[in-house]
Amino acid sequence: DTLGFKMLYYDTKVKNYIYNRRYWQKADDAIFLMQLNDDEKAKFHGVELEFKYDTGFFYSILSYTYQKSKHKFSDTESLEFGGAQSGQSQFAQLPEHYANLDMGVRLFEEKLTLGALAKYTGKAKRIVPVGSLDDDPSNPDAMAPLKTTDELPKIPTIVDLYANYKILKNFTIKAEVQNLFDKNYMDALYSYNTGENQNAGGLFDPIYIYNNSARGRTFIVSFEYKY
Repeated sequence: DTLGFKMLYYDTKVKNYIYNRRYWQKADDAIFLMQLNDDEKAKFHGVELEFKYDTGFFYSILSYTYQKSKHKFSDTESLEFGGAQSGQSQFAQLPEHYANLDMGVRLFEEKLTLGALAKYTGKAKRIVPVGSLDDDPSNPDAMAPLKTTDELPKIPTIVDLYANYKILKNFTIKAEVQNLFDKNYMDALYSYNTGENQNAGGLFDPIYIYNNSARGRTFIVSFEYKY
């Protein structure tokens, strides 16, 4: 039998954290970006835990992550003007808490593996999809407001099932049922949660919506060949 435990803690402070801001030069009706350095330190801290138990026949892996950060967001962290194809970067906001429980059994001299994976996601946020370009009408070179975040709808626990059968030493067939209970939810790590399609209003009167659903129940069959 194997019993294992891992723990990682980090506490990082970054001086002169680089972020970008978008300016609107009204006289020429031109938009440009500036790379800036934050006067305050950006802070990132968290902990990662993993517990593992394996008997050969039965295995179980429980992992948990907590993370928190404090830093300024870049204007390009939302996709309000076209997204990646126009050079804008994409960053998903990590949930503060998330955990996975992977359990299964190995049969027929460990040729067949049957397992289930449960994924828990705590409160999650996204960068707001749009920001007004007109925060100060009297300023001929107005700067868009700093990006903020809003909270995503509650994310349910997602359960997947999987089976792997090793037919030959280097050939394995795999089958999966993802999102077994067909839950409707937004994936916290999907970058396009900040996309322009998540705004049902206009540039100056945004109405944020939350219909960027992840995939429902999905069946996948694949194979793996090693050589």
